[in-house]
Order: sequence, then C-alpha cells, then structure tokens
Amino acid sequence: MKAIKNNKTTLFGQTMMVLAMCVCGFTACGDDADEQPALPTFLEVSAKYVATDEKAAFQIVELTPDAHFIMTAPANEEVGDMRYGNYTILSQNQFRLNGYGTLEVKDLSADSYSLTLTPTNGAAINVPTSKRKAVEGGTLTDRMVGSWKVTAQQIWLERGGIVFSRTIKEGEWEALDQELRTWAKQFEGEVDKTWLKYRLDDMVEEYKHPFPSVVFTRFGTYLVMSEEGSECAWWQWQDERQGLLRYSWTEGNMYDEDESGLSRIGFSDGLLTIAQDFPGFFTETVTAYCESIK
Repeated sequence: MKAIKNNKTTLFGQTMMVLAMCVCGFTACGDDADEQPALPTFLEVSAKYVATDEKAAFQIVELTPDAHFIMTAPANEEVGDMRYGNYTILSQNQFRLNGYGTLEVKDLSADSYSLTLTPTNGAAINVPTSKRKAVEGGTLTDRMVGSWKVTAQQIWLERGGIVFSRTIKEGEWEALDQELRTWAKQFEGEVDKTWLKYRLDDMVEEYKHPFPSVVFTRFGTYLVMSEEGSECAWWQWQDERQGLLRYSWTEGNMYDEDESGLSRIGFSDGLLTIAQDFPGFFTETVTAYCESIK
C-alpha cells in the first residue's frame, strides 16, 4: 500500500506541475501581448517637416536616417536660427533631440502634421507642418548625401589668360596671402590699387578660419557649419549626370540671381568635391575637398 500511495503522490505532483507550467505559459503569453511594439528604425522615421506658417517658431524640422536632426527658425534670442545634433527614438512618434528637448509628431491627414517641440527647460511649442519628398537621384546622390568635413580648398584665379592656382589646407592662409599678392601685382595698372588690396584682403580672410563642415540630406537640405556661424539652404539637381547642383536660401527660388547659386559636385580620390565659380575682375573658382564624417 505504501508503494501505491507513493505512486499516487508522484502522479498528483506531476499533474500539478504540468498545470503550473500551463498557467505560467498563459501568463507569459499575456505579458508578451502587453509589450510595446518594436521601435521604428532611423530610416523609417526620417522626414523633413516644413512649417505651413512662415511666422512659426521653427520653419524646418528634419530627422535624417543617420540619426541627426536639423531645426531652422527665424533668428531670435529664444530659439536661434539653426540647431543640429543627434536624436534618439523614444516611441513610434516621439523623439529626444539631444541638446534641445523632445519632439512629438502627430499625423493629421495625408500631408498635414502637427509637431510639438518641448525644450528641456521651456514650454511646449506647436508647429503645423507639411512633409517634403526626398530628392530623386542616382549614384551621385547616394554618394553625396551625408556629413563631410572640408580638409582642403583650391583657389583658382584667371585674368587675361594669366592663371593663379593654389591648394591649401586649414591654417595655411599666410602662404596663400603672400603668393596671391605677389601674383596680383601685375594687374595694379588695370585697377585702383586700394580696391585691389581690399579685394585680396577679402579673399584671404575666408581662409583664416577653421574650414567648415558640410551636410547634404536626401530631403534637399544643404548645411554649411563653421565656428563663425551656420547656413542652411535647399538643394536640387540641375543635371545629376554632369554633377550640376543648384542651391537656394529659400524654397522655390533655385534660379533667382540673388537667392541661388550653382555648384559642381564630383569625387576625387574618395573625397567629395564642391566647386563654384565667382565672376568679377578675376574669374574665380573655389573647390572644396571634403572627407566623409562617419
């Protein structure tokens, strides 16, 4: 009888263990059902939002696929004219903008979005926006989009078939200054000496400061950032096959003489090259050589 009793006890114990495992299994399933959905990727949330009110606190809020955010606004003491930094994804529509605060995006309709920006130590700001589409492009677009650091610049001048060409790295402006003024002396008889001196001063002044960083985004944003300040423009291809890129300081003015410009984009030994021509007493071309910032 004792043996039978032990068998019954063992069977009962096994039965209870199985039931306990089932309960645990159902509980685990219930916990899984309560879990939050997986966070979207940076590529999935990347977008460019543009304010529908020109007086809004922020005009552009952009999230890039490489985890950077861009915010531009009318210049004022409270907001500043541009912010650039890293962001993290908090949920499907909430983001932490490092160094600023948080962003929440609400989809109101097919092309209408409400953005709520909350500074770390400030009140929430609501901005009605619409989305911009990505710029269509091919291989050159894929290679160009990203962050770059200007490491060298070539200065090319020509007048009457006489050419000056010098490539300098950051901090080499004194050598450029000396060589440029020596070359320009031959034109003193063609133009006022005082004007020529000031023109050369302006040229050299640009290279006395640390070289800037450059950002191209797939949504048509073109940033130039330096210690002296930052500029934000729109870009689009005039002819991608020829590397001709147009930029403008305001949306929709790509061919306005005062608001826009034309650059030539290419690659040389793995470096992005950005070249631009400047007419005047001297025909001037400046080419920036840029290394990728990973």
